[in-house]
Amino acid sequence: MPLPILIYHQIADRDRHKNGSTIVPEDWPYRLDQDVFEAQMQWIVEQQMRTMVIEELTLGPSGDGPITARPSRRVCLTFDDGSVSHYTIVYPMLLSYGHRATFFVITDRIGQRGYVSWEQLHEMAANRMSIQSHSCSHPHLAHGSLRQARDELRRSKERLEQTLGSRVTAFAAPGGSWRPDLSALAEDCGYQIVCTSEQGLNEDPFDRLALKRLSIRRTYSPSRVHSLLMGRPSVVLRQQLEAFCFESAKIVLGWDRYKRIRQQLLARAISRADGPLR
Repeated sequence: MPLPILIYHQIADRDRHKNGSTIVPEDWPYRLDQDVFEAQMQWIVEQQMRTMVIEELTLGPSGDGPITARPSRRVCLTFDDGSVSHYTIVYPMLLSYGHRATFFVITDRIGQRGYVSWEQLHEMAANRMSIQSHSCSHPHLAHGSLRQARDELRRSKERLEQTLGSRVTAFAAPGGSWRPDLSALAEDCGYQIVCTSEQGLNEDPFDRLALKRLSIRRTYSPSRVHSLLMGRPSVVLRQQLEAFCFESAKIVLGWDRYKRIRQQLLARAISRADGPLR
């Protein structure tokens, strides 16, 4: 049965100015309101889907071997960047619904304003949440050197393992920027799993060094999210076509120009929707 791996980023508190998170243009399309996110978590329960952490792909739910095909439908919830909302909103909500999730954190930002602290990560890990690497500084690795990529992979892994005292086996590509040769490098650095931002479902046997994920955006209707979770081909294809259009724009415009234009457009959209950036 295909495995959907969802990508979430920041979750906005009902009181949007309460948790101190800073809104940057590139994150805004993925910032979900708390009520919208909770409705999705509740729907997963109603459908009797089992949430799993990413390392179950290699260790199994009890740590005794990789998962095999099961009749029950599964979903993997992943959260990128380490927003403080992952602790203040997401984590207690997951506990209340009996869900587990994987949090990919940027180690250099831990403890900074708007991001989780080491103490919070310790608590989350103690309650069966998975804390994994999203690099040290969030560079776009596909545009950098192998030396930079190796440094980001190794240092983030070492710091998480030394500070939290738990094994780090998974890496999520920052900004979805990845190349096939980097998967071999990640494996050489001790990772067993790489999550990309390539849109799609994962078929068993899983390509654990190039897992596909499904981005959840603020504009998605409940029916679209439900269809993605159920693996409906037409909706997954729509997701892939949209991603193809974005990637094509990057090639035509060039990465730097694409990024500037995107940030300008998003800043205007945020200003219209939520007021000035904080």
